[in-house]
Amino acid sequence: YGTWYVSEALDILTKNPEVWKKTIFILTYDENDGYFDHQPPFVVPNPDDASSGKVSNGINFATDFESRKGSPIGLGYRVPMVIASPWSKGGFVNSQVFDHTSSLMFMEKWLSKKTGKSIKSDNISDWRRNICGDLTSVFRTYNGEEILSPTPLKRETVVTNISNAKNKPAQVGPTALNKNDVAKINKFESFSGQTSVHAPKQERGTKPACALPYQLYVDAVLVGNEVELTFQSAKTLFGSETETVGAPFTMNTIANFKGVQGKVWAYAVKAGDTLTDKIAIEDFDNEIYDFRITGPNGFYRYFTGNQKNPQINIKAKAEQGGLVTKKLNGNLVFTFENKGTAPVNIQIVDNKYNSASQNITLKPKSTSNVVLNLSKSAHWYDFSIIQTGNAVFKHRYAGKIETGDITTSDPYMGNA
Repeated sequence: YGTWYVSEALDILTKNPEVWKKTIFILTYDENDGYFDHQPPFVVPNPDDASSGKVSNGINFATDFESRKGSPIGLGYRVPMVIASPWSKGGFVNSQVFDHTSSLMFMEKWLSKKTGKSIKSDNISDWRRNICGDLTSVFRTYNGEEILSPTPLKRETVVTNISNAKNKPAQVGPTALNKNDVAKINKFESFSGQTSVHAPKQERGTKPACALPYQLYVDAVLVGNEVELTFQSAKTLFGSETETVGAPFTMNTIANFKGVQGKVWAYAVKAGDTLTDKIAIEDFDNEIYDFRITGPNGFYRYFTGNQKNPQINIKAKAEQGGLVTKKLNGNLVFTFENKGTAPVNIQIVDNKYNSASQNITLKPKSTSNVVLNLSKSAHWYDFSIIQTGNAVFKHRYAGKIETGDITTSDPYMGNA
């Protein structure tokens, strides 16, 4: 009966305009009701194992690791969260990293502003303060716009539906999938039209998306026998109240690393900082490195290659431009540095959003910039960089460029 309870509470709050105009209703679940989460939660590295990842200097993360059990304490798998208020209406989605301490951090900020005193909880770890938001990115200025509220649920209807569900015949067991269906489900995303008809269905369409305080970068370059990885949470002021924040990253490999498959690294970067890690390629089978990196808001990087890589360095950055100096305009810029003495032919391939592939020849000892306009995909992107004739080398970059403006959720996921 929880759905009716929530509906009734919101109906009571919104019936009185004098109450509603100063109300923020926060509903946080303590479990995900069995829904499968494809995103592994962000965690701290092992303080006693330098090979398990890194965090920025000054972040105390030891309290978020249980040494006796050898495992991190959170973050947990994602759960639903609903925030209802005059400043969050409109069905917006928010993909910033939050946890259950985020509500406390929001109370800290609100009460500190209201009282003029510094109010701070002692029960929030340093690591969580650096990677988890304080909910302020959820809210927007309310200018009296007419936005229809959902129709409250009727108690009798809810009770009847629950009773009817209890009295239904026993559920028939599922029929085994054939090989063709299994292959399609493994190959295609659940929201792809090419997957099996038996795959779980993604809701079609997009939702308005809150502006998020992220400017995230991860790059990789082969230096001698090591891959040098850089993790950055750049410090940018999108607006007077939306300065960028720190971020967590999870890196894993499906290749054998030191004879073991499934190695995972954890990283956390505070706002304005850059982390560097070096990993020897000889630790991978056949000295072919394989790194898959996830971050907040759909951020993804994939790097694979070996000693036969082209002698090029690649960096992906958000483009600055537009009417406001240094404001990010939503485009992505690839910078290619050919350090070798021979030309290198590469290709930029759009994996999801239907822009044309680009074939580029990099001259010896030269640097080239390629700007990719992301306006048609609401600043979401997914590009691969490959070298002609090299089946091993590949860099893949996916995510979203934040500009401080409201956009939409991923149009590819929504088949929009």
